[in-house]
Amino acid sequence: MLGLREVLEGPKKEQIVIQAEAPGEPPDIDRRGLEAELDDGRMAVGPPLDDLKDKAKATRRSRRVTRRSGRRP
Repeated sequence: MLGLREVLEGPKKEQIVIQAEAPGEPPDIDRRGLEAELDDGRMAVGPPLDDLKDKAKATRRSRRVTRRSGRRP
């Protein structure tokens, strides 16, 4: 059975783990957002994730209120 499995599946592929060390602490993109300059001079910009989550919750709440207010008993 082991020989059959080796024939059908082939040899196991070795997974390589790459680790890189960076000085300092990573940025807190949840609270501060992201602003980083790329190699070609362009900027990578993203709003704080907490703000996006708050906006998503607010739109869900307003939709629920709108649906309920349109119903009649």
